[in-house]
Amino acid sequence: MAERRTSITLMIFGIINIVVALIPPCMGIGGALYYFQDQHLPVRNQDLGPAMKQHFDKELAAAKYEAIGAALCNSFLSLLLIAGAIALFTGQEWGRWLTIGAAVLMMLTFCIHDVYQLAVVRPSLMEFLDRNLPQGGPPGEREGFKVGFSGSFFCWSCSNPLVLIYLLAMSICTGLIRASSEVADEKLRRLARFDTRGDDDRGDRRIRERDPLP
Repeated sequence: MAERRTSITLMIFGIINIVVALIPPCMGIGGALYYFQDQHLPVRNQDLGPAMKQHFDKELAAAKYEAIGAALCNSFLSLLLIAGAIALFTGQEWGRWLTIGAAVLMMLTFCIHDVYQLAVVRPSLMEFLDRNLPQGGPPGEREGFKVGFSGSFFCWSCSNPLVLIYLLAMSICTGLIRASSEVADEKLRRLARFDTRGDDDRGDRRIRERDPLP
């Protein structure tokens, strides 16, 4: 019964992993393509998009390559996660370790990407807005635009932490399931050995009772 519950739980994780594995490549490729498109940032009657593209090319030249690298890594790790999910369906033990390994590497990729975005890209873009946003206008307009821009920036990046939290929980649960399964198997083996010894003892007693020694 415990083995069946473990198998069902792993199959559920496998199904969810296939769905989750599709998110990082889509988000990563979308973020990488942003650097190759004409950027638009309308503010009043101005479009700061061309100026922001120049800012990226000059001040954040490495951001494009970092986004491409993150997208490629996440796409490869997503394929490994899907392969691990398929192996879980078929009951292959290596599928468990492939799933955990791919999840850990993907979490590491997320951490590197998000730290770079928050520590390098966002401060540079805030500096760009301070220099280029039109002066004047209603009070608080500039700060409101910066808050809205930061909000959209975080909304675009929020999928990474959500996926990371799921991968962390899934890896821990998968490892604990394996550990609990091994403990249950060991208990069953001990009970089997005990029952075997008990049967032998009962058999010896029956033989002695049937054929007592002179």
